[in-house]
Amino acid sequence: MTALAADVTVVGAGFTGMALAYGLARRGARVTLLDARDPLGELLPSVAPMLAQQASLGGVSAVHLTRLAVNSWTDCDAELTDIAGCHSQFRRDGGLFLCRDEDALSARAADVQGAQKRGASAVEMLDAAALGRLVPHLGRDIAGASYCADDARISPHALRRALALALVRLGVDYRAHCRVQWVREQGGEWVVMAQGLAVGCGRVALACGLDSVALVPTSLAPPELSSRPASVVQLQALLPFMPFACAQFSQAGDGSVHLDTRGLEDGVCDSAEVIRARAASFYGGLGQLRVVRSWHGDAIASAGGTPCYQPLDTDARCWLVAAPDPIFMVPVHAGLVADAVAGRVPPHALVAFQQSSDAAVNPSLASGKRGCK
Repeated sequence: MTALAADVTVVGAGFTGMALAYGLARRGARVTLLDARDPLGELLPSVAPMLAQQASLGGVSAVHLTRLAVNSWTDCDAELTDIAGCHSQFRRDGGLFLCRDEDALSARAADVQGAQKRGASAVEMLDAAALGRLVPHLGRDIAGASYCADDARISPHALRRALALALVRLGVDYRAHCRVQWVREQGGEWVVMAQGLAVGCGRVALACGLDSVALVPTSLAPPELSSRPASVVQLQALLPFMPFACAQFSQAGDGSVHLDTRGLEDGVCDSAEVIRARAASFYGGLGQLRVVRSWHGDAIASAGGTPCYQPLDTDARCWLVAAPDPIFMVPVHAGLVADAVAGRVPPHALVAFQQSSDAAVNPSLASGKRGCK
């Protein structure tokens, strides 16, 4: 049995766990990062997904967290690039959300208006004529779209490479293929027990999705958690949003277009044939469109339908961390969440993002002024 000592142990080395470990190490903490697999050694697609503020027009929590992420990304990317010595390919050049008919366009306009009242960034509504001038190749079968200049894109592969290099240079102790078995409080500190490894630490952050629930110490009362599919549509290059959940286009070398429908659960979404026909119609009758159906295993932990940033104990020494879009929320995890886990902000200030009224949100934390510094 190997014994380690750390200030904070982060369980889960996905984008949430990596960003949190990075932010904590930037604050001088000794961090141990554990994962049952080896996410840092796995290959990710090079297609750049959208970082879409306008995709999160739901509750107050999502709007404020998303605005915080948007306003923090530029500084966070610059700092990460300086530390890691490589770029994460962040580009902030706007994005579209397409509406097929007038009813969908009217519903979208109502959603945008409500979100802007709750503090979302400016989203412009475009009718068919304005959309046609912006993207001529779309054709005439689209009623309009919403456009948000704050929408951006990033390469998952480049971002993970930059985060992995930064973790090495900041001295984070990363342990792959190290499945955590339990987390307990012993002798005034937390003990994180894994395969052949015991880590004693002052704080624990559980950032491994729904697996976090099983690891919550029995002495603590975890919040109600549920699994729900992501709502962000990821598209290559300048291709705009499609009005169905979690789809990704990529251009193959032979000119064909691949539509990856990971996250679209059978019985909940349209069939592959319907998606293919719809996409072909949108993009001018692409005859070589191939649909690839696969289950996306990264479930999202949420409480009441909102991101879950929850101190599980009254001393805020054990945290449950999850987000609706881990890539998008990297600056939030490396900034505000790392501050909270390190005990630098009152725990209730972060939990307030889960409330249902604007009055519950601490404006100093939701203003977007806190980056990764």
